[in-house]
Amino acid sequence: MRRKYSLECIRAVAIIMVVLVHVTEGIMIIYPESKTYLLSVLFFTLGRLGVPLFLMLTGYLMLDRTDIYNDIKKYFKKYVFSLIISTWMGISVLLLYDIFKGVSYDWMNIIKMFFFLAKLPAIQTWYMPIIIGVYLILPLIAKGFQVLNSRELGMILAPVFVYSFLVTDLNQMLLMNGMKPLTVSITFDGVGSYLFYLLLGGCLKKLKEGAKRRQVYMSIVFTMTLTILVWMQYYSLNTDYIFKVWYNSALLCSASVAMFIIIEATIERKTAGQTMRKRGIVLLDRGSVFIYWLHSIILDILLNQHFFFENISHSEWTFTFAVIGYCMIIVTVCLLLKQLTKYLIKR
Repeated sequence: MRRKYSLECIRAVAIIMVVLVHVTEGIMIIYPESKTYLLSVLFFTLGRLGVPLFLMLTGYLMLDRTDIYNDIKKYFKKYVFSLIISTWMGISVLLLYDIFKGVSYDWMNIIKMFFFLAKLPAIQTWYMPIIIGVYLILPLIAKGFQVLNSRELGMILAPVFVYSFLVTDLNQMLLMNGMKPLTVSITFDGVGSYLFYLLLGGCLKKLKEGAKRRQVYMSIVFTMTLTILVWMQYYSLNTDYIFKVWYNSALLCSASVAMFIIIEATIERKTAGQTMRKRGIVLLDRGSVFIYWLHSIILDILLNQHFFFENISHSEWTFTFAVIGYCMIIVTVCLLLKQLTKYLIKR
């Protein structure tokens, strides 16, 4: 039960991080001067941890299961088809909102969207074709994962980490200092980076309890990698090359793994008697799908109304309060809409 709750907590943190990065980006677009704030860089970097946490959680939960390849038909029906249908429903809601705003779509383009052959609406939907693709080949990955020991997995993942993650950060440093980046012939860009996080999640589950409980070391890793990432991006604002961290960053990957371990180990030991906190985490966990699909709509409404920013002086502190306030409003409205939908369905 505790383990399950710790994973719910990871999912809750992940969805908050997704909202955080999109709120931060949205405000920075409306008010470009906020791009130079140190806290905006910090919020943006923290927000980038959301997707890796989601992918690692998927690997943690799925890669040690045998039923996903022993009964492929049941697996596809339960996971792949339901994921596609929920994605179609989410796309429909986002399209209806765009049409309500006056955005015009031709029918052919809409049909292409539903077959993932055109750019999907909203800022968060790029993730859905990727996760659907991951689930399509997940039985194959799980079967291979289960026959490999930790050493063999390390032999496979190490070169991927070097060429797809470590070299990326090194090239960012070179570009910021006006130097020529390294040319990489071996590449795992694209879906390879996301599969790497999936496999990391499975590896974390294989770790012994003692390894997972090294919270002090993981806290140091998290603090150091996050600090370096924020510094790199903040420093790049004064160079000819602006660095915005993406998911193929070795530093972001390290920070994500550290955060996953810290949350899991901490929550497993310190949740006894904290009923209110548990309820909040469970609400976020169970409402994560609603938050994922609807947060961009609520954010767009807030930004179009210049909510909070109108008639006030802009500073790093007002930016901070706006980001936190927007996140709280978005999450609260999404959870209320989820409860309302649940009530209407029961009726």
